[in-house]
Parts: sequence; C-alpha cells; structure tokens
Amino acid sequence: MVTVMKDPVRLPSSRIIIDRATIKSHLLSDAKDPFNRMPLTIEDVIPGEHFPILIIATCCITFSPFNRAGAKGSY
Repeated sequence: MVTVMKDPVRLPSSRIIIDRATIKSHLLSDAKDPFNRMPLTIEDVIPGEHFPILIIATCCITFSPFNRAGAKGSY
C-alpha cells in the first residue's frame, strides 16, 4: 500500500524527506533523527513547497499504465 505524503519536510542532518505528521509522532518519544540519531526538534525540519510537486510527478511516472513496472504494481 502506498500513502502519499500530505506535508513533506526534509530532515536537516540526514536530508531524508518525510511527512511532518510522521516525524512529529516520532519526536514525541525520541528527540533524535531516526535515520542518523542526531538531535532533532520539530522546529529544525525544513518545509518544502516544491516537495509535493516532486511526489506527484514520481507517482505519475511510477503508476503510469505506460510504465511496464508501474502497470504490474511493482515499485
């Protein structure tokens, strides 16, 4: 199952893009970046207005009926 991010943000030290709700939930129990264990607060995350466009474009390419891998459901 694929869930499209609604509010993607970039983590400053690991540079991973993750949904804001997911990282907020993680930070309630652990104040570290889950990918490299560096200290992290919700104020540190970098919002990105262009991330949703990249996500939509990736979904369109991946799940396009013209993409054989996408048509088979492998991603």
